[in-house]
Amino acid sequence: MTVNPSVHRIVTAACLLAMAAPAHAETYSARARLGDSGTSQCFDQFDEGLPGAADDTVTFDAAAEDIRTLGNGAVPELEENEQIDAGGVRRITITMTSTNGGELYPAGVASPVPPHDPHDSVCFYVGVDDPLTFDGPRVVDSASLTFSGPSVGTLGPFNVPASFFGAPAAWDGTLATIFPPSTLGVGTDIRQVVLEIVFVSNCGDGILDSGEECDDGNTNDGDGCEANCLLEACFSCAGEPSVCSLTCLDHYKCYKAKKAKGAAKFQKLDATFDDPFESKVTTLKKPSTYCLPVDKNGEGILDTTAHLECYKAKDAKTDPKQQPFPGLSIQALNQFGAQPLELSRAREVCVPAERDGVSSALLLDHFKCYASKTAKGQAKFERVDVTLADAFETKATTVTGPTALCAPADKNDEGVLFPRAHLQCFKIRDAKTETGPSFDGTTLSTENQFGTEQLELKKPKTVCVPSTTALF
Repeated sequence: MTVNPSVHRIVTAACLLAMAAPAHAETYSARARLGDSGTSQCFDQFDEGLPGAADDTVTFDAAAEDIRTLGNGAVPELEENEQIDAGGVRRITITMTSTNGGELYPAGVASPVPPHDPHDSVCFYVGVDDPLTFDGPRVVDSASLTFSGPSVGTLGPFNVPASFFGAPAAWDGTLATIFPPSTLGVGTDIRQVVLEIVFVSNCGDGILDSGEECDDGNTNDGDGCEANCLLEACFSCAGEPSVCSLTCLDHYKCYKAKKAKGAAKFQKLDATFDDPFESKVTTLKKPSTYCLPVDKNGEGILDTTAHLECYKAKDAKTDPKQQPFPGLSIQALNQFGAQPLELSRAREVCVPAERDGVSSALLLDHFKCYASKTAKGQAKFERVDVTLADAFETKATTVTGPTALCAPADKNDEGVLFPRAHLQCFKIRDAKTETGPSFDGTTLSTENQFGTEQLELKKPKTVCVPSTTALF
C-alpha cells in the first residue's frame, strides 16, 4: 500500500539524504509517539516511573538495545542494519520491536493538550534527541515504514516520498512522521515498526566514499573492485579512482626440471582441466619445470612454502576427438604493464607442491599454461632488469619477453580459489651486471596430489608474475 502524499505528512522540515556508513561509536535516538490529527502534533508516551532504559538513544552497531518503557508497560528495543547491495546501493534499516508483547501504539491514551481527548494518530521519530551523523551527504532514492503485529499481520510498506526530504540539501539527522487515523490508527496491535531508507549509489564515480572499499570509476565485476564497490577476493585497491592489484599470489621463479637419476619415472595421467579459455581432458606427461616463490625487488614473499611443479601437457586422446585450441588474443595486466598477447595451445600444467618435506597450506590454484608471444602489430616487450631472490640464489636478472600465460584451472571439479589470479611468465637470463656464479643445479624432493618425486633442477628459465587478463 502506498500512502498519498496529501495525507502522509512530515512534521519536521528535515531533508533526508543518503549517507555514508556511521562510525561504530555513532549513536542515534528513535521512539514511537502518539499524535493528534487535529493539531498534527506528536507526544511522548514513555513512563519515567517504570523500570527500563534511561533514554531512547542507542548505538548504531547492529545490536538490539532497549529504550524507555512506554506508559502501557511495553518495552521497545531498537536494532539497526546497513548494507551495500549490488551496484553500490546503500540502505539502512531501523527496527523497533516490543520485547514483552505490549502494543507500541496503544489506544485510550489522553492527550496532554486540552480538551485531553485520546490520541488518534501514529508517529515515528528518529534522531530527535540524538541525530544520526555521517561522513557526507548522499541523495535518498526511497524510504518506507512497515508496521506489523500478531493480529494485524503486516501493514505497509508505506512510502515516504523522497521529495519530502528536500534533496539535495544535507540531512540534519532527524525524521518525524505522523499518520492520520484514516491511514493508520492507534490501537492497531502494532508490535514492530521498520524504517528502511535506500540511497542513490555513488559507486562508480571514482571517488572513495565511506562505506566503499574501492571505487575504480565503473560498476563492473572482475577488475578487483566489484560492482558494489567492495574489494574482490585476492585484490587490494588504492587511490581515486582506485587502482587494484593482486595480493594473494607470489611471483615465481621457474627452473628447468627432470626426474633425478635413479628416481622412479612419473606415470602419465589424464585429468580434466577447466580454465577461462577451454575445458579439456589433458594428459600430463612428465615434470618439466619447478617454480619457487621469489622476492622481486624486495617486495617480499607471501608464502615461502607454496611451490608449483609443472608438467608437460597435451590434449588427451578421447572419443570423440577434442578440438584443438584455436588461439586467442588477450591482454595481460601486471607490474610490467599491459601485455597484448597471442595465445597458442597449452604446453604445461602446474600443480601446487611442497618441497623437501616442508608442509604448506598450499593456498594455490592449479594452472594451465598456454604458450604466448606479443600480439602482431603491438609494441615489443621492453626488457627490464630486476633483482630476484629465492631459496637457491639472489640474482640481478633481465626479463626478456613473454613466453606463457598460466590460467587458474579447476582440476576434476575441485574448484578454483582465485579465478582472476593468473601468472604471466617471461623468459629470463642473468643481467649483464650480475657477477655471481651460475646456478649449478640441485636435487630436491617434491610432493603434490600425484605423489612424491625426486627432481633434478637445471638453470632458471622464467619468472612468472601475478596478472589479470582482458580481451583486446
